[in-house]
Amino acid sequence: MVGPVKSSFDESFDVFFPKGRKPRNFQEGREIMSYKASQRLLAKAEDMRDNPGNYPDKTSKQIEKYLTAKTNEERKRKALPNVARFLNE
Repeated sequence: MVGPVKSSFDESFDVFFPKGRKPRNFQEGREIMSYKASQRLLAKAEDMRDNPGNYPDKTSKQIEKYLTAKTNEERKRKALPNVARFLNE
């Protein structure tokens, strides 16, 4: 597939081997990739909140609990030093 959607390998490659910069070590890359995964899960949780009809098997309480957990996880990962540096690049 050619276009704006990149494969997960491309995303990982870009994190570990950023253009014009030295490669990141495993710890740095892993923390950044974990942060990116937490962003995707948070987006799903927000979609569940905004479109509960698309998730008939979930109660509003379950959705709010999931959203809270994913919000906290994303904040925690965002605060990691390697992620903070990545976000400021």
